[in-house]
Amino acid sequence: MKYCIFGFCVIVWTINKVEAQIPDSLMPYAGKTTFGMKAGYTLSTLYGKEIEYIFAENTAQPVGRWHAGICFTSRLTPRFWLMHELLFSQRGSRVSFLNKNAEKYSSFFRTSYLDFYPANLVFNFRGLQLYSGIYTSLLLHATAERQDDNNHLYKESFFGSGGENEQNQKYLQKFDFGANIGLKYEFPFRLSLEIRYAHGIVDIFQYANSYTFEDNKNSAIQIFHRFIMISAGYTFTKK
Repeated sequence: MKYCIFGFCVIVWTINKVEAQIPDSLMPYAGKTTFGMKAGYTLSTLYGKEIEYIFAENTAQPVGRWHAGICFTSRLTPRFWLMHELLFSQRGSRVSFLNKNAEKYSSFFRTSYLDFYPANLVFNFRGLQLYSGIYTSLLLHATAERQDDNNHLYKESFFGSGGENEQNQKYLQKFDFGANIGLKYEFPFRLSLEIRYAHGIVDIFQYANSYTFEDNKNSAIQIFHRFIMISAGYTFTKK
C-alpha cells in the first residue's frame, strides 16, 4: 500500500513540475468560457436481450451516420474543465423483419435526435482531454424500411403518437438517456479531433398498452442505443 501512495505522489509531483515548465501559450484561456462547433461521423447500433421482441433476429448491425452541433467549455483551471454540448445526431442500425411469407429481410432503422450533454467533466493536459458525463436525447424522427404485399420497400414511421395502436407496431420513447466517455486533442491553432463512446441506459421502445392487449410482456422492452462519434471541431475564444 505504501508503494502505491508513494507512486501516486511521484506522479502528481511530476505533472506539477512539467506543467510549471509549459508556457502560458500552451494552456490558454484558463478561467474563461469558450465556444466551438463540431461535426463528424457516428457509428451506432442497438443492443439488448430483447431485440427479437421487436425485430426478426436478436442482433442488430451498426451503420454509419452523421452529427453536428455546438459546444461551450468552462475552463475552471488549466487542468479541469466542464464541457456542455448540443448536437443534432443521426443514428441507425441494420435490423431484420419478417414479410407476409415469414421470410426475413434486411431493413435500415433510422433515427434522429437532439443530444444534450449538460456537463462533461474534462481533464486536460497539454491539449489532450479525457472527459466523461451523461447525455439526454430528444427524438426527432424514426423510420424503418418495411415490405408491402408486393415485397417493395417503403418507409414506416416508428415515431408514434399518443393515440396510435401499439398492438402490431411498437414506437420509440421520445427521450433517451445514457453515459459517455471520450478523448479529444485540441491543437494550439484551436482545431480539435475527438472520439467518444456513448452507452444508452434507458429502454428506447415504449409499450404502454401491454395490459390492454393482454400481452404477457408487462415490463420494459430491453433494447438500448450505443454509438461511437468521431468528430472534428474548432474553438472560438471568448475574450
